[in-house]
Amino acid sequence: EKVIIHPRLFGVTQMVTAGEQSRWMLALKERAVILGGQCNMCGQIYAPLYLEFCSNPTCRFNSLVPLELPDTGVLAAKPVVTLFAPASMNNEAPFCHGQVYLGNDQIQATTAMMFWLETTTGVIHSGIYDHHTPVKLVFKDDGARQGLITDVMAVPQAELTAELLAKSPLYFSDLQKIEPVAPICIYTDEAKAQLKPILER
Repeated sequence: EKVIIHPRLFGVTQMVTAGEQSRWMLALKERAVILGGQCNMCGQIYAPLYLEFCSNPTCRFNSLVPLELPDTGVLAAKPVVTLFAPASMNNEAPFCHGQVYLGNDQIQATTAMMFWLETTTGVIHSGIYDHHTPVKLVFKDDGARQGLITDVMAVPQAELTAELLAKSPLYFSDLQKIEPVAPICIYTDEAKAQLKPILER
């Protein structure tokens, strides 16, 4: 006789937190921090804490330990500045968003997190951000946060004073003290010659 063996099929449910009641969004709303999760087996740090268990198969669904992440980091890639937005976001253009690896000398997230990117120098434009640009998170003031990802944005660290860089959390109202620096435009004869035929079209 032949014995037919049917392999057992099984599934594992991975708990995913989403919405305004998730732990990391509540931490964002109530404490102005980004809550991540660390696996104490492989050491991976997830940003934000949207999973309950480590996704590394060798960790066998080890529970993640909540961890407050630094409010500094670097861009994962050069972001795109949107100049012409869809009609539903027409009043928001230009705007920019990008993936940020949150971290400092002690803690370094291994997954990147999407943030709204801004500048203190006026209107956002191409050239402000590049690959690995150091950034600092800025949160809406207490009472204004709703537990949404738009409650926080990132700005280049190079635009901030040492005092603002050291402040944590840094709030929107802190940036209102910064006077935008007017861009320096140098019109050379060569630039004028190139511009003239464009304007005559």
